[in-house]
Amino acid sequence: MNDDLDKNVMHVKDPSMGLSRAIQRMDEEVPPINKIPMVKRHFTKLPPLPALPAKQKNALLDLDSDLKTFLTKREVRTLVVGVGGAGNNMTSRFQQMLLPGCRTLCVNTDVQDLYYSNADEKILIGKQLTKGLGAGNDHQMGELAALEDYDRLVHLLDADIVFLTCGLGGGTGTGATPLIAKAAKESGAMVISIATMPFKMEGITKERIAFQGLKNLADHSDTTIPLSNQKLISLVPNIKIHQGFKIMDEILIRSVKGIINLITKPGLVNLDFADIQSIIKRKSQALEDAMYSTSVIGMTEVSKFSDNHLKHYTVKALDNPLIEPEIGDIKNALVGIAGDSSVKLKQVDTVVATVSEKIHPDANLKWGFISDNNLNGKMRITVMGHGFKSPVLEKAIMADYTTAFT
Repeated sequence: MNDDLDKNVMHVKDPSMGLSRAIQRMDEEVPPINKIPMVKRHFTKLPPLPALPAKQKNALLDLDSDLKTFLTKREVRTLVVGVGGAGNNMTSRFQQMLLPGCRTLCVNTDVQDLYYSNADEKILIGKQLTKGLGAGNDHQMGELAALEDYDRLVHLLDADIVFLTCGLGGGTGTGATPLIAKAAKESGAMVISIATMPFKMEGITKERIAFQGLKNLADHSDTTIPLSNQKLISLVPNIKIHQGFKIMDEILIRSVKGIINLITKPGLVNLDFADIQSIIKRKSQALEDAMYSTSVIGMTEVSKFSDNHLKHYTVKALDNPLIEPEIGDIKNALVGIAGDSSVKLKQVDTVVATVSEKIHPDANLKWGFISDNNLNGKMRITVMGHGFKSPVLEKAIMADYTTAFT
């Protein structure tokens, strides 16, 4: 046997030795563990890193001037696009607000209507097809006009968020807007489409065309918000006609302005472009993945800050009667609150908690607060909910309207 191995073997000379005696002998011959000398490890202390010269150190830092340049380059680019007569009217009114960093674009087949519209940019589509005379209330003509200029649209719809507005049931708005939404998606934008539906008095044919257009528009938008003109009659039946259209324009304008303010104004608690993307950007093109969910946008101002008052007006902002949302089905929500320095944390908590209690229990909710001393004792609440189906959009999806745009 190897001598080294032999040293580690305990030989029992007396095989008849009892167990207790054997254990006693082991205790005598084998040193206890606590008597084994510990091996000390010696670590070499590394010398400190040499100090960087100031010039080299500054090269590693991000200076305010660098951040400002980067911020300017990465400003969220927003584009409001009005399509057809109704869309052009809304965009012209929106243009008067002069929101910084937000471009406006009017698209039409009618050169006269387009000429008198007010926007940063204009596109006359289908020049060869319509000769600038409009689509003649023919939605197929509106579609072909957009197809004629499709490549031009893709290049000009360069933005991070594109808001599309139109009236459905006619020619240009119904036919061209879905293709414009598709072109915007192709250019890399997130698309929010807001469309008005016709009055019942305009007849069943126009209604069917509008529902067909709404379905096609939803196919190419991240979210689609249909507003019912007929619902406006039931809410304010005695209003003058020009005031009625002005109200719808105002709702469209406030909706767009509310979203833009949420993500572009710096606040004590910020909401950014990534937040709105996580809320409304379509994750899949699959029909089974709730691609047809819609959004509700509401805005209200309060001057009384009691719990009951804040709760009442928060729900009012969320429950837009022109959209008729199923609030309990809302899966994602953004809550933007603006107020002066007098706003208390408890009041903000009341607003956000009220939204949280009303929407789906597993919903994803994000909120932000903007300090604005111009509000002078008022609080502005903006709520955007996403992930439910409006009755109008549900009807458009379920109906057998098979015309699709390629």
